[in-house]
Amino acid sequence: MAPQALPVHVQTSSLQFHTRGFSGDTKQASLFVVGVPLIVITSAVVLLRIHVRVRLLRLRLAADDYLMLAGTFFTIGLSVANMFVCGYYGVGMHTTSIPPLNFTPMLKANLACRLLYTTAVFLVKSSILLFYLRLDPRLRTRRLVYILLIWVALLSIVTFFVLLFVCTPPSLFWDLSRQAKEPEKCLTQSTQQIFFEVNGGMKYVHPVPRESKEEKRWGW
Repeated sequence: MAPQALPVHVQTSSLQFHTRGFSGDTKQASLFVVGVPLIVITSAVVLLRIHVRVRLLRLRLAADDYLMLAGTFFTIGLSVANMFVCGYYGVGMHTTSIPPLNFTPMLKANLACRLLYTTAVFLVKSSILLFYLRLDPRLRTRRLVYILLIWVALLSIVTFFVLLFVCTPPSLFWDLSRQAKEPEKCLTQSTQQIFFEVNGGMKYVHPVPRESKEEKRWGW
């Protein structure tokens, strides 16, 4: 009779690593179902963009290309962290099914993912804004783009530090017992979401009216 397969436990100092599969009644598998295809598509599109610019057009990479490459790096890092770190410690599981010992590393990983997200979004937005300069290099457009670049940079910096210090001190973020005793030391979820929503919509402020004017100009 073959022995029954058991999880493999490896004890190293104070850390305990073990292999485990995903439970069927959780959403953990969806992290991979969504994350892996998006990583593949994102990588393919960015590499195709670089190939066209360098090989076909025989042009040097510009600032927006480097920013997009950096943004892609942080975006892939964010996806990997979500799938393998956050998912490993319980993201996608029912709260009651998460082992109590996993809450602290899970929340630490969650905070790291928030900071990765803010950095990736800033780099991608900056790349898009600089790309607008090549579409319409007129002085008025350049001024608007530079203003938006400054605004996006300032807002991203503020958002980064707001998320980093969402609890004061930051270690309170992953200490649920202390949070319950001192809830006033952490921002509410709705307050945090405001920074994501405002930051996320800024790149649409400039291109919409500009595109409509260009369409009228060329008769599209």
